[in-house]
Amino acid sequence: MFGIRLNPARLALVSVGVAAVFALCSDQTRAVNTNPYELREGRWTFRGPRTVLGQGRDESVELRKDDGKWVIVLTGVLYRSVNDRQARESGPRVETRGPFEVSISPPYLQVWSDGGAEETTFRFEGETLVWPALVQLDDRTWHYKAGRTNCRFLCKHAPRQVSKGDAEFPATSAADTGWSKHYSFARQSDPRGGDREVLQFYQLYRGKVHESCKIIWDRWGRPRFDGSHWFNIDEKRFRRDTVKGKTDGSE
Repeated sequence: MFGIRLNPARLALVSVGVAAVFALCSDQTRAVNTNPYELREGRWTFRGPRTVLGQGRDESVELRKDDGKWVIVLTGVLYRSVNDRQARESGPRVETRGPFEVSISPPYLQVWSDGGAEETTFRFEGETLVWPALVQLDDRTWHYKAGRTNCRFLCKHAPRQVSKGDAEFPATSAADTGWSKHYSFARQSDPRGGDREVLQFYQLYRGKVHESCKIIWDRWGRPRFDGSHWFNIDEKRFRRDTVKGKTDGSE
């Protein structure tokens, strides 16, 4: 699992392949807000995967206003192995950092600490916070920034108007230097029902097609990036009704 690294010396928002998604906690007020880049008060939780022995990590984000300024509080909950006697006696280990002042410069969330501001792409999808996130800058450009990962995908034309054309995106390896880069857009039947849209980025070399990644919109229009093994980008979504319990390790 990759996500937020909590460091008391300097806050680092790190992603090595995962765009962390925080599902709104059920005990928070559910405000309706359609602006994907407007801050809102609340608490969101990312439930990390668990091993067969119960090891894993959850993370939560709280956004609120203090004295007229937006701040963020980050909490990590570390679950240790069921074979760990100390863990059985003391329970999960809770680590909290903040509050840190935050600001936005859409589509970037800026978190301020002693080391300066860390800028990360983000967005809200209804009551879901996607952070870091792959965001759409205009009808031809998508961008992802988190930690050392900074990827931009640019189509020569608006894909929904011109379905095929040249593209610009990061190299997948040193070996693909000089390969031509392209995009292709199509509407397809979604195996889960309805239709979906697929924007494919690929390279041509000696007449062969080498797919690099895809952006897939489901029938509700929510984007998902497919190709994290090349670009260290991935987005995980958790529906609110799948999040149970609290993030502090209490019952």
